[in-house]
Amino acid sequence: MQQKKSSKFYLIFFLFLSLILTNLLFVNCGGSRTASNSNTNNGDSLQNISSLDGTWVQDFCSSQGGQSNKNVQILNQIDNKSITLNVDVLAYFNSNCGGSGNLVGSSSYGTIVFSSTAIDGVGNYFRGTWTSPTSTTKIIYALKNSTTLCIIGDIEPTVFPSSASITDQVNLMVSQNICYKKI
Repeated sequence: MQQKKSSKFYLIFFLFLSLILTNLLFVNCGGSRTASNSNTNNGDSLQNISSLDGTWVQDFCSSQGGQSNKNVQILNQIDNKSITLNVDVLAYFNSNCGGSGNLVGSSSYGTIVFSSTAIDGVGNYFRGTWTSPTSTTKIIYALKNSTTLCIIGDIEPTVFPSSASITDQVNLMVSQNICYKKI
């Protein structure tokens, strides 16, 4: 039983890690835009963090050997600037993520403390630090609309200095089906 639980943990961990690495690979892809009107908020009270709360299923379907799966993120707001992150996998007994999937079992992946938010005409962007069980990483949660969430790995100093650069990355990620939908 311990081996099965350990294997599940590593499967979920490597799926989530692959998402972050994919985002870092595409960090400089996409077009360029002029700066848009945006409203940035730094400090103790961040705007609309409650909109992240909930269960999110990734659009991307991974398949192998007649089975397929989608990554799931379960976000729970702790206070006005932080959330807990639990990760799960939605497994399907077909090769195209069709029909109803079964959740494998969620694992805790730490906490994200947001340091700033930006809102423009395209979306809400939450910059923060993700403290996982094994490391600390800069991350951006980009909420394109109330049902589309893109997770962007970042570094310090940021490679996404403006709302426009985040929007370009989000548009690229949406076109590649690697963002999440709220369920």
